[in-house]
Amino acid sequence: MAARSADSAGAEAGIVLGSQETDGLYMFADRDITREELIAMAVRALGVDVLKDGTAGAPDFGDVSNWAADVVAFALEKQMINVDAAGNVNPLKNATRSEAAMVISVLLEYLGI
Repeated sequence: MAARSADSAGAEAGIVLGSQETDGLYMFADRDITREELIAMAVRALGVDVLKDGTAGAPDFGDVSNWAADVVAFALEKQMINVDAAGNVNPLKNATRSEAAMVISVLLEYLGI
């Protein structure tokens, strides 16, 4: 049995979705991940319905990509991701290892693991 790549496994699980830039195929496995992409994958992994109004109180929430607004609003509500001292989400900034660890920790806690 051949090993699956991480991006194809994520796509099969519905955690990593396609991109308009790649005609529906996720092809950015070696690229840095933004904070909004990290949180989107974490929220999708939870399998929860996050359909909301897609707004949050962060001053820079307008910088969140349209496709990520609902998941970022959910993550902020559930405190899955930190904001900076000014209350900004910084959605397009690259995620750090510590931010990824925090998201994974909150994800595991949410799942009761």
